[in-house]
Amino acid sequence: MGKTFVITRGGTGLGRAIARTLAGQGHTGVLLGRRLDKVEAVAAEIGNGSFALACDVADPDSVDVAFAEIAKRHQTIDGLINNAAVFRPFLVKDATNQQIDTIIDTNMKGAVHCARAAVPLLRKDGIIINIGSETVASRVAMFSIYQASKGGLERFTRALQQELDPEGIRVTLVRACKMFDEDYTWDVDTETMQKFFEENAKRGINQRKQPIASFASAGAQIGWLVNLPPDVQVTEMLLEARFA
Repeated sequence: MGKTFVITRGGTGLGRAIARTLAGQGHTGVLLGRRLDKVEAVAAEIGNGSFALACDVADPDSVDVAFAEIAKRHQTIDGLINNAAVFRPFLVKDATNQQIDTIIDTNMKGAVHCARAAVPLLRKDGIIINIGSETVASRVAMFSIYQASKGGLERFTRALQQELDPEGIRVTLVRACKMFDEDYTWDVDTETMQKFFEENAKRGINQRKQPIASFASAGAQIGWLVNLPPDVQVTEMLLEARFA
């Protein structure tokens, strides 16, 4: 019998790949995203009763409205995949308040907002998957705030594991690797991107030759996680790209 999973930022990149994977297993996707047209397109593509809702995870009111609508359509859900993230590069000395707030509010607080809203709907043996980043354990320039937000997400994930274990809800961290799709573009202007490569090169890091995996390959691993038997828990998964 198909299950129901809420996926944040479900209209592009990893979120779209996860939605396709789960739909291929017969599951229903509830796709959240700031761009309603993007998530609607994916929901229409994957079918299985999937639907899309406009939602900015950085805004707790937006999250509450989205989950209220989900509750109208589904009394319970089987899982939440906290995938929404902002990863724009900048140096701390140049950072604006808005740049800092956008990353922390989306990457860290957004996951908290969604988990809070999802827990009352989650079935026993449900799962929350928080998508982290390999950058928390690597050297990379201009990502200080991004790395901090993902480090905070890791600590939150471990604490939430302890909090929800008595309720039978599993919580898993996935440290995602660098990924791409043929039609995916990084929404960073040319000047900033060039500076990103240059600042990394100053530190001996060639970002142009880093291993990179496909979103589809990474998304397939989420399909494995959501189908674990109830007596098994994966607390953390590390995805590493193999080919440059």
